[in-house]
Amino acid sequence: MQSADAWTLTLGGAEVIVAVVDFGIDTTHVEFQDNIIDNRSFSLPGCEPKPGRHGTHVAGIIAAPINGEGVVGVAPHVGLMGCEIFRVGVLNWDAAADAINYAVQNGARVINCSWAEDGGHPMITAALGQALQAAQTVGVLVCCAAGNDYGLNNDLSGKQYPASWGYDNIISCTATTSTDTLAGFSNIGPNSVHVGAPGGSIEGGYESAWTEGTTSDHYILSTWPTDEKPAPAEPYHILGGTSMAAPQVSGLAAYIWSIYPDLTYLEVKDIIMSTGDELPSLSGKTISGRRINVKNAVGETMSRILSAITFEAAPLSIPSTGGTVTFTISAPSFQFTRNLEIDFGDGEREEIQLPTADKEITVIHQYQNPNPGIVTATLQLIDNALNFSRTVDITVTP
Repeated sequence: MQSADAWTLTLGGAEVIVAVVDFGIDTTHVEFQDNIIDNRSFSLPGCEPKPGRHGTHVAGIIAAPINGEGVVGVAPHVGLMGCEIFRVGVLNWDAAADAINYAVQNGARVINCSWAEDGGHPMITAALGQALQAAQTVGVLVCCAAGNDYGLNNDLSGKQYPASWGYDNIISCTATTSTDTLAGFSNIGPNSVHVGAPGGSIEGGYESAWTEGTTSDHYILSTWPTDEKPAPAEPYHILGGTSMAAPQVSGLAAYIWSIYPDLTYLEVKDIIMSTGDELPSLSGKTISGRRINVKNAVGETMSRILSAITFEAAPLSIPSTGGTVTFTISAPSFQFTRNLEIDFGDGEREEIQLPTADKEITVIHQYQNPNPGIVTATLQLIDNALNFSRTVDITVTP
């Protein structure tokens, strides 16, 4: 996925919140000391959430920080909102609806649902569908596990929920392996499963990951509760499943928004789906046919920011005896710093930095006795790693 390469471009900001609607998160874990924004139980309202293996693992995949400890999440700077909806392995659908509504009302931009149930389950409630629709209305993305039913086609009668609800703010995620094959347990859906993300193995079932410990090339290493009895557990453990693929996508969505907060949820979804690596193993089995690529997605996000930058000048004509020109650079809100340079076309240059609080920079330049004709001023990135430039022509009259 090239996450580490993306981190060299920018780490994004810390304002985006991802709600982990799952088992509880171990908030005492070393990876969650500064990034838990909220943490509550919806399965037992009023009670403290119980640290859970699955929820803790998912949270680490999304947002474990760069702190020199065991793992790093896809979006190491974003915040986490723990929303416990499971106790003792039992999913409470009404609690899930309540958790999603709470997340939407309290600032989450991404909701991760690493759980799935077949459409015939009697406990699937209208309230959950309404909560997902409410999330769509305010532009919250919901990343869902496609399910682990060994190739079940989610387009057909075996639809899994919430992944198969038809709201366009849902991204349904299947699992790929370390060799970019489709994980053997993963559900598919040419019209209902959107993307793949790392989640497990083609060699064995996802269940075996629960017993393989802390090292395996076939599964995903992430955070693990440390207070298990009779002895404290290792703080990291491997798991496999589409449950591990969905938080990779949730992390990427949060990462994109942390860079460019003005994007709509459909724009974020498009970036995720269009910038992944095309895989033969996903062709005809998912909508995009791609496995997410973090570096590509971040690069596209930065390119969209740069494409929105304008470079204007006034006046556009000065005499050859010289004159003053005001250059205006306008940019959208974004959360990474870039140094740019204006080459005024007369041998003079000036460096500026984006972004700014005002979204606009004004630079005044005095041209001294320019030659008649056209003087071209150029705005460009100093490193120009993203091949960005803007030009404006100034006419010099005799």
